[in-house]
Amino acid sequence: MSDDKDLDALDDLFAKARADQPAPSDALLTRIAADAADWQPDPRPEPRRGLMAELLDALGGWPALGGLATATMAGLYLGFAQPDLLGRSGVAITTDDGALEEADGFSFGIFPDDALFFEEG
Repeated sequence: MSDDKDLDALDDLFAKARADQPAPSDALLTRIAADAADWQPDPRPEPRRGLMAELLDALGGWPALGGLATATMAGLYLGFAQPDLLGRSGVAITTDDGALEEADGFSFGIFPDDALFFEEG
């Protein structure tokens, strides 16, 4: 109950303070508005972004573009090299020491088809 009395007393105090204050003149309000307009930044349109910038953002930025470039190069290599691994039915034979040997003309090198990119000496 005392909270309601305190709030009512506070409302009365604010009402009295508002009644004692004169309203600002129109000239004062005009000067305040002009001063505020001087402080406002000039409206400038946002610069237009190019198609490449939008595409780069859509893909996820430079790190994602690097991954896509790597995957593209790997796909091109596999497309040109045509590894025998995908087309043959040969099975690799391992010896007792774990080394891989040729089986049915199937060889294991660093690259699936070295002769395509490297000259044999």
